[in-house]
Amino acid sequence: MPGGSKLLREFGESTVIHRVVSTALSAGLDPVIVTLTHDETGVEEALTDLDVRFARVPESPEGRRISAFAGIAALPDEPVVAAMILLGDEPGLSPDDVRTMRSAWEANESGALRPRFRDRAGHPVVLSREALEVIWHFDRALDPEIGLWDLVIRAGIPHMEVPIDRLAPVDVDTPTDLALAREMERH
Repeated sequence: MPGGSKLLREFGESTVIHRVVSTALSAGLDPVIVTLTHDETGVEEALTDLDVRFARVPESPEGRRISAFAGIAALPDEPVVAAMILLGDEPGLSPDDVRTMRSAWEANESGALRPRFRDRAGHPVVLSREALEVIWHFDRALDPEIGLWDLVIRAGIPHMEVPIDRLAPVDVDTPTDLALAREMERH
């Protein structure tokens, strides 16, 4: 996005990333780990008022899924039964969406889950401890742009979609996307 980090763009009374992290925290996720690439300066400072941990994403040919790997590696040593992966550029995700996914996980407790909004599948994705381990050790020689959900399917991890009866939050990649996300927020 021209003009600096999309994560630091104004959204409501805060920024895009602050909204996403606040959503995770208000929905009861703990710990919340924010993954940062080398060029995402300012994000850590924008979140100083929130109880989060940070994980640095190494430069890697592994493409977009390397952020998920960095977050998985930063999970605490104590037993983790699952991880929920939210995108930092979807500020329209609601605490209710996160709680819906958490409730679906608690009813199932295996494999992988992702929401099915009215218009498309999306995030947050929930991965069981077993799924995290399989994905962590899965063949990293695959195309680096293969997404996390595609890895779930290729690895044969049991998976399902959880219906959420609303339009999916906007993935903010351009100024037009940001304007649409702000407009959806107002309505």
